[in-house]
Amino acid sequence: TMARRDDLVKFAEKHQLKIGTIADLIHHRLVTEKTIQCINERSVKTHCGSFILKTYLDSARNEKHFALVMGDVSNNEPALVRVHVNRLARDILSVESSGEFKAWSFHRALERVAQEGRGAVVLLYYPESAEDIDNAVETILNPALVTRQSASDVVYQQVGTGSQILMDLGIQKMRLMSAPFKFTAISGFDLEVVEYVNCE
Repeated sequence: TMARRDDLVKFAEKHQLKIGTIADLIHHRLVTEKTIQCINERSVKTHCGSFILKTYLDSARNEKHFALVMGDVSNNEPALVRVHVNRLARDILSVESSGEFKAWSFHRALERVAQEGRGAVVLLYYPESAEDIDNAVETILNPALVTRQSASDVVYQQVGTGSQILMDLGIQKMRLMSAPFKFTAISGFDLEVVEYVNCE
């Protein structure tokens, strides 16, 4: 079983060992193993208005991701942010859950940023096959089909890759368009969530 922090501290003191947090490890890896690089930037017009579109290359996986930015998000004022993993079932087919919870789609997030005039929507792009899309439809209609492990994997993709992109954008404090979730390792990226914004 995973040891508690207090137990680890006592063990380290007893055996004169050094102990580090996950945030410490992330800081170290960001300095030595940064995998995200901005390779293109241009101004684009969307149905929500004009944005700066940045393209990022993830050298670890040779994948490209994108960020649409409106206004100055690099100051210390909390910025409206959505880190979005593409799902064609939700974003193109517009399939929604029948439950009360309403999830952020890419376009809803973009519209919300445009309404406020300042913020960023980060799109983490992962290729999907037709089978992936069909399976995604089933999980949207039947949320119980989502395993804890698969949900955890998505969160790690969002936090790791997305946080590097947010750091590059100069964002520190966020009003995050997401359901509340606890992920303490985000502090390792010098990011702070000051508010969770639900989809209305």
